[in-house]
Amino acid sequence: MKVGVIDIGNSLIKCAIIENENVISYKSFEFDEIEKLKNFFKEIDEICYCNVVKNINLNNILTKKKLYELNYETSLIKLNYSKTLGSDRIAKAHYIAFKIKETSIILDLGTATVIDIVNNEFIGGLILLGYKSYLKCLYQSASKLPDLSNQDIEFEEKLIGNTTEEAIILALINAYKFLALKIEENFNIKHKFITGGNAKIFLKYFKDYKYEPYLSLLGLYFWFINFKAQR
Repeated sequence: MKVGVIDIGNSLIKCAIIENENVISYKSFEFDEIEKLKNFFKEIDEICYCNVVKNINLNNILTKKKLYELNYETSLIKLNYSKTLGSDRIAKAHYIAFKIKETSIILDLGTATVIDIVNNEFIGGLILLGYKSYLKCLYQSASKLPDLSNQDIEFEEKLIGNTTEEAIILALINAYKFLALKIEENFNIKHKFITGGNAKIFLKYFKDYKYEPYLSLLGLYFWFINFKAQR
């Protein structure tokens, strides 16, 4: 069975068609392109989604489809977190709970940087400034600091920098690595995943992490398959 999945994030609308756990079609859309979802899913009857944006209502767009929303109330796993937990994080947690089934760390490098720990339930996590937000914040807050938000990260791995550019970038990289390492040590992590729109920038600094660009979309798929099975 082919299933349509949609992850409405802070920056993009990520869409996929998944069959037998395989992503057979993928496309991301800007918010002003939302009408294009009709054509992308024209052959799909059932669509599951998660949404962290308040002013988007898929029921007004995909009027002829059966829509299923993953959120805090419809979660199939225990969530050790307040109801403020983002549904995109819940989706990723379902991938771990139903597919991996062992304690895992998820490093999600998107608009924000999010570190979550999941096994058969959502254990908890951290939210940090995202890569570009961090760089823009420094540049806008201190007039003499450079704007590095569009610069490639090509710095040697070391603890401290010897230029302002190195000091800014290495502070971010080492902060992420330090937090991830402490979590790995404290929670007996068995599997490590890295995902998100900025993940490719950091892959060389997290070489022991598995890159899974479709983690939230696959999590939605596993939630939907199990949700339907329980009905």
